[in-house]
Amino acid sequence: MRVAVLGAGFAGLTVAHALKRDASRRGVDLTLEVFESAPRAGGRIRTTSDDGFLVEWAADAFQTGPGPAQTLVQDLGLAGERADASPHAARRYVYSRGALHRFPSGPGSLLGFAAISPQGRARVLAEPFLAGRVAREESVQEFAARHVGEEAARVMAGAFVRGVYAGDATKLSLDASFPRMRELEREHRSLLLSMGRAASARKGRSGAKASGPRTLWSLKRGMGSLVERLEESLGDAIHLETPALRLSRAPDYAAPTPFKVRFASGESRSFDSVIVATPAPDAAALLRGLD
Repeated sequence: MRVAVLGAGFAGLTVAHALKRDASRRGVDLTLEVFESAPRAGGRIRTTSDDGFLVEWAADAFQTGPGPAQTLVQDLGLAGERADASPHAARRYVYSRGALHRFPSGPGSLLGFAAISPQGRARVLAEPFLAGRVAREESVQEFAARHVGEEAARVMAGAFVRGVYAGDATKLSLDASFPRMRELEREHRSLLLSMGRAASARKGRSGAKASGPRTLWSLKRGMGSLVERLEESLGDAIHLETPALRLSRAPDYAAPTPFKVRFASGESRSFDSVIVATPAPDAAALLRGLD
């Protein structure tokens, strides 16, 4: 079976790794190729070193517990590289207005949060009085701006989305990426009120304020080491600087290799199956010629 994966970002690399692993386990004869337009694999995921510190260019952690991420790390032999977040390092900072500012942990610390203007802070604190519910789909930015104002949404929600999804808060759907936030709005209307009620419930259950166990972990050499190991596992199957332009289907649906990929070089290749793992605008261009 000939399979092409279009896109060697994190999604493309992981699906290609899973295909290769499962084909090997089942004894399936698989010819796998991964095509990437950029000069490096990994998409936005990248780790660099600066003055002895690891710097993540995008997502920097996973959630704990059994699941696909943990299985992937084990498959790649990186289980020993796991680094759990320290409970003593529950501090987050955002760079704004020319300086680093510690993320507020509650309404009290928000008063001194100089990453946004005094007017911006006042707007956040007014959220319980101004918040409302909507039934339509929104971007994360639109949702946050309705609740805490444009400035706080840009600074706080923007930083949060970049850290979690390496994405753009103005383009990412809240309902698809943070459905729990929509549920909180439906249940409580105000996000600040929902936070206060949740804190009161925790205090009532335990008799004391508790933050709960840490749920984040990463890798000792950064998220980039995961991309490096995926590249090693796929080897020569990855073709960099090979942009695909169009995906088409053979007129004969019973053709031995029904899908054809045309590349920017002018070459066309045929495959039994094609997995599109590119950003949505690129995927739309690739699929334009299909039904």
